[in-house]
Amino acid sequence: MRIAVDTNVLLRFANPNDSEHLRCRSTINRLLKDGHEVGHTPQARRELWAVATRPATVNGLGADPNEALRMLSVVDSAVTLWDDIPGISAEWQRIVSELSVRGVQVHDANHVAAALCHGVSAILTLDQRDFVRYKPFGIETIATTDT
Repeated sequence: MRIAVDTNVLLRFANPNDSEHLRCRSTINRLLKDGHEVGHTPQARRELWAVATRPATVNGLGADPNEALRMLSVVDSAVTLWDDIPGISAEWQRIVSELSVRGVQVHDANHVAAALCHGVSAILTLDQRDFVRYKPFGIETIATTDT
């Protein structure tokens, strides 16, 4: 199965100081060991960078760009990057239109659009509620506790 990793898991996977680091790392390693193809999208990379470099006072990690780059390196060493390809934008527009997606949820819709264009059938996330609405599009959610 192809599984996309949500930003909230990638952030913890790449940050050894996070209390969820070991759980996220263990889950991804288990999925890979079980033969699943695990990847992430450019949207997840942009979100990881934004959170990593945002000040801690506004729900970020306060990392400098070099530390954010190190975090992306950690992610890249374990998880495939499924780069943007033609069709993602049209798929995103179909999804947001059909589901009347609003506000910040458009970013999750972009994860789903990219996932669908890459043949992904599940998203590994810490917050399954964010992706439940996409089940009719063939996207299941996997929590780090499910593996």
